[in-house]
Amino acid sequence: MITTMLLFTRFAEPLGEIHLKDGAFVQAAFTARGEQVFGTVLNDWQVHGIPVFRHPASHVATHTDSDGFTLHRVQPRDAGFGDALQEWCSQHTITVVVLSSRLHLECWQKLLRMPILAADRLAMLVVIARASADDLIAWQQFLSDPSFVPRNAPHAIARQSS
Repeated sequence: MITTMLLFTRFAEPLGEIHLKDGAFVQAAFTARGEQVFGTVLNDWQVHGIPVFRHPASHVATHTDSDGFTLHRVQPRDAGFGDALQEWCSQHTITVVVLSSRLHLECWQKLLRMPILAADRLAMLVVIARASADDLIAWQQFLSDPSFVPRNAPHAIARQSS
């Protein structure tokens, strides 16, 4: 299964997207800001793997949390790379939104064309990413409706003030 992971700063600024197949890395595309964040680490991950901390099974069974973590590296070609990336992003205050279908991606493309604030776009995207199949179809129809103009869109605000 092909999955797209969209990456954002904690201020909803887009960083880029990473494509996975069955959890393994396929390709990445970054914004200029995303290049600053991921450029060198992605190269390191391709050579050494993405670092993640794991509890050894013996510590998990006894529920100890002191010095029980070990560092593992997950290779990009491994099926666990997507999970490791989500963990790394969480540790670095990067928001990850996972899109797993063509309809999700189509809704994202429509959201990108909307003149709304980045935070509002991200909030809508999170709802869309978690939507059921029926709700996703409704979102797609809603975003395709030419009569829909968000209230906070710059051109809608200009119209209201005239």
